Amino acid sequence: MNNIFKISSYILLCLLLGIGIGYFLFGKIGKRYVSVSWLLKPTKNILHSGFNKVTGVNKMRQKILVCGGAGALAGAVLALTLQMNKRR
Repeated sequence: MNNIFKISSYILLCLLLGIGIGYFLFGKIGKRYVSVSWLLKPTKNILHSGFNKVTGVNKMRQKILVCGGAGALAGAVLALTLQMNKRR
């Protein structure tokens, strides 16, 4: 059970790190960062959805989430590699 907690911790930490890196890489429109609350809000109506498409917020969200997924995958590989090296 302790190993599962360690692996989950690595995955969660790297996931958050990946999302943070993705935000700093892709979270800008022009020279300003989009607020995190704007990225987390679901689209309420067709006008809001249209604005997100025009400004590129939907693609921005997708790129940030891909970075988070890559971070989670890297965290899993790192945790499993460290665990296998301890067994030797």
